[in-house]
Amino acid sequence: GSGVTFASGEDSNSVLAGFTVDGGSGTLVDFTAYGGGVYVRDASPVIHHNIITGQHVVPCEMAGAGMAIAGASNPILTANTVAHNVVMQECNLGTVLGGGIWVDSTANPLIGGSIANANMIDSNQTFPARGADIYRAGRGTTIHAEYNYWGFCPPDSTLVYPPGQFDVSNCLSHPVEGVEDNMPTVPASFRLEQNYPNPFNPTTKV
Repeated sequence: GSGVTFASGEDSNSVLAGFTVDGGSGTLVDFTAYGGGVYVRDASPVIHHNIITGQHVVPCEMAGAGMAIAGASNPILTANTVAHNVVMQECNLGTVLGGGIWVDSTANPLIGGSIANANMIDSNQTFPARGADIYRAGRGTTIHAEYNYWGFCPPDSTLVYPPGQFDVSNCLSHPVEGVEDNMPTVPASFRLEQNYPNPFNPTTKV
């Protein structure tokens, strides 16, 4: 199934951060596989600073090899890398949509929104090619997807489809350097150093 699933009404208190998600095949719903890497349905988690890559799915019906956002979902996607996810059509009667991210018409995620929160969403593939990086099924409220790297700026319909459903203004011409440094570093060990000055009067620092 999907590498990670949010489908129990999770809100922004649920955070997926700092993981590499790969090798997922998607969650099967009514003969369609959704979200090879991450599947969000009727939930609004924060998905921050993850690498979602390497989903290579060959179904008849596929929505979002890297990520699928379905139903009444309003997740926040910041500082992620969604890249090198591939979905290929197994049979002539099926459809494959959104190599990187697939979004339902009823969902309204926030994707990026600032330089500090820029996602790198590129080098995803669909065959046939349409909305390789991000695809929306149907029409709804325009999705905020400013300040992201799509490989090309501005991205065309082979990468972002349909164009009018995503605000991709202020897209980035180059990947953001140092995005991977936004997460706090976890100490490997703890140590108490000597206070200074020592002796002290009236204050010291530890």
